[in-house]
Amino acid sequence: MIPTRPATRLPRSTPVEESAADDEPEAAHSVPADSTDAEENPQESDDGGTIRWTQADETASFDDTPSVPDSSAKTEPIVLQSDEEKPAAIESEPNGLFSPVTGLGWESYLMTRLENEVNRAAASEMDIALFVIQIPGSKRESETIKKTCGYLTVQFQFKDLLFEYKDDCIVAMKINMSLDEGLNFADKLHADITDIIEADGLQCFIGLSTRSIRIVAADRLLTEAEQALEHAKENHENVIAFRADSEKYRQYLEENR
Repeated sequence: MIPTRPATRLPRSTPVEESAADDEPEAAHSVPADSTDAEENPQESDDGGTIRWTQADETASFDDTPSVPDSSAKTEPIVLQSDEEKPAAIESEPNGLFSPVTGLGWESYLMTRLENEVNRAAASEMDIALFVIQIPGSKRESETIKKTCGYLTVQFQFKDLLFEYKDDCIVAMKINMSLDEGLNFADKLHADITDIIEADGLQCFIGLSTRSIRIVAADRLLTEAEQALEHAKENHENVIAFRADSEKYRQYLEENR
């Protein structure tokens, strides 16, 4: 008698011979080659199992049996892009929350933050003051403007309420500040900023607007502050505020109920 070797159980990772494929139903492990639904194509998991996607409920079921290669199924090779083939990243957003030049927030983040603060102020029945500060002819890279930005950061206490705006402007928000309080505060800002920039022959103009009990949109509040700034420059004034007529606003609300 010829001695026989005891049967050895194959480990899970050992591939099954092709003869096993003939015994198994083909539909259990393969998909017709002309199938175009990506959700029905099985994908191999990292541990050798097969993930099948069902179109009915769009959920995946995991089968821990080793996958069996099927010579009749035509599969497309998966080609991974190399680093050279990957498209270059588009820098659509600035890096970080603050500009490394001025230390203030990027202009692209201004409207999102302003909308949030205006909505929060309206929900809490608080006022909010918006300042547009312009120093015509200034350069953000200059030491004078960097010093001015540092001063404003101290005065407004929160750096994330200060933003670069256009080429020579700064937009700042002050929470729970009325129009009269904002005018007094703007006068102080103008005097202190003038002390910083006058050696460079620069001037400062400030436009101001507040919510003033109104349900006002963020872009409207910014437009009002910019209009006040333009009037300040035209009239050679240091500070001008946009003052909404509260009586007319109440009348408008009553007529549009």
